Amino acid sequence: MLSDRYDIHTALTAVPFVSILSAGLYIAGSLFYETDLAKVEKVELYPET
Repeated sequence: MLSDRYDIHTALTAVPFVSILSAGLYIAGSLFYETDLAKVEKVELYPET
């Protein structure tokens, strides 16, 4: 844990940066979603009866 290795102040300071990083990666991934979805074979799914 970050708070065990350093202190709680340092760990809580890192939280906003990790949130911004994760939001950036989510946005970057969403840019490729449509093109990746177009490459996947279309499969019909049916519920089990």
